[in-house]
Amino acid sequence: MIKYLKLILIFPLIITFYQCKAQSDKVDDQTKSTIEVRADIAQKLTESKTNLEEVYNESVEFLDSVGTSDTENYKLFLFKSQSGWKKYCEGKCKIAEYQSRDAAQGGFAFYKICMTELNNKRTTELKNLLKGWKIEFNN
Repeated sequence: MIKYLKLILIFPLIITFYQCKAQSDKVDDQTKSTIEVRADIAQKLTESKTNLEEVYNESVEFLDSVGTSDTENYKLFLFKSQSGWKKYCEGKCKIAEYQSRDAAQGGFAFYKICMTELNNKRTTELKNLLKGWKIEFNN
């Protein structure tokens, strides 16, 4: 009788263990290690830089192709604003890095996330400027 009582008490624990194990196997497929997360963050930063550079270069090339005094002024303003943008981003993201220095991923991951977000924002702004210039100069 005691033997059966022990089995009755242990059986629910065994079932619970196997259910938890099965669920944890599913979760492992969806989670990433710290190294993988950092690699993803770095990859997104690289992609955002590439996209920003492509749109910036496309804007400069377009302005060069039109070649009027207006486009020369736009190009000068674009150079100055891009230089200022880079300084702003560097400072803003260094603040984010410093504020998160005790975070689990470390501060540099937050710097990269910040830079990615700002690069994406600037890319959108440049696309809108380019679109406006193309309308203005009928190209």
